[in-house]
Amino acid sequence: MIILEVKWVDSVILDSGSWIDSDEIAKVLLDDTALHHRTVGFKIAESDEILIIAGSHNYDQKEQSEHRYCGVVVIPKVAILDKNVIATREFESEKGIANG
Repeated sequence: MIILEVKWVDSVILDSGSWIDSDEIAKVLLDDTALHHRTVGFKIAESDEILIIAGSHNYDQKEQSEHRYCGVVVIPKVAILDKNVIATREFESEKGIANG
């Protein structure tokens, strides 16, 4: 199991289908810190275009092939600013399960 720290930038919807003043738009453009995120989680899978991580991992100790995740985030690779491996560890329950 690989635990990652991912720094990434998100998008935002500024309105909910209603009109918005241009000065409100300018505030977001001038202060984009709300768009920058840092997420730490278990790496589930990765492709050329996306990274999938989860905040929590659970497995059935009796039926060791059953792995469950909570807080799953799918991050487009183009949004990733930086990625660091925090830990790599194979638990007894994971033997035979491919790392993402």
